[in-house]
Amino acid sequence: MRSVRSGQPIPVTATGRQATARRLAAARVLAGRPTLLSLAQQTGMSYVHLRAVANAHEPMTFTDCRDLAAVLDVPASWLRDGWRTRDVAP
Repeated sequence: MRSVRSGQPIPVTATGRQATARRLAAARVLAGRPTLLSLAQQTGMSYVHLRAVANAHEPMTFTDCRDLAAVLDVPASWLRDGWRTRDVAP
């Protein structure tokens, strides 16, 4: 895609869902690469929904984030927003 005004390429940035999926993948690496099926069983999420979140097809809800953060041992605020300073709603 190119800009109409200058003809220069427009930088493509990750969407919120893509960034969340990347953070989830990074958290899985830090946790020893658990499978999506085992994460789904440990968190009580459906495997289909978790796979869709990991593939950036569906958004991650606050409860998904809280449960995944507890299992993967990462801050919930980082998993949700990429920040570590504030926490996600309970």
